[in-house]
This record gives sequence, C-alpha cells and structure tokens, in this order.
Amino acid sequence: MQAPPVRTITLGLADLHPLAFKSIQDAATMLQQARARYVEAGYEVQTVRISTRPVFDDLANWSNAALLEYA
Repeated sequence: MQAPPVRTITLGLADLHPLAFKSIQDAATMLQQARARYVEAGYEVQTVRISTRPVFDDLANWSNAALLEYA
C-alpha cells in the first residue's frame, strides 16, 4: 500500500518583520531536510512553506514608501 501524500510541511517563524535573510535561509534549509526525510520514508511531499507573523502588525508605523521598498 502506498503512503498517502503529505500536502504541506509548514515551518512557523516568530521573528518580527522585516525578516532577516538568514532566518529565511535557515528555515528553507530545515524544510528541505524535513522534505528529504519524508521522501526517504516513502512519502510524497507536495509543498513546503514558511508561515510568518502578520506583516502589517509589525510594520504598522511604516510609511507607504517604506512598505513598497520592503515588498
């Protein structure tokens, strides 16, 4: 019997925005490692993703120009 697919592996980041590039890199590495372990165990992993804090909560006091620059 084939293992059911894993729809997504999600890693939550509690870091405040703006996110540091290193945090995103570290999260991507962890997700790649997790995907590899599931695949080795016989599972199909359909997606991996990063979940973050609400961006507008952290950047509520930023100007429109600063928000566009960050985007």
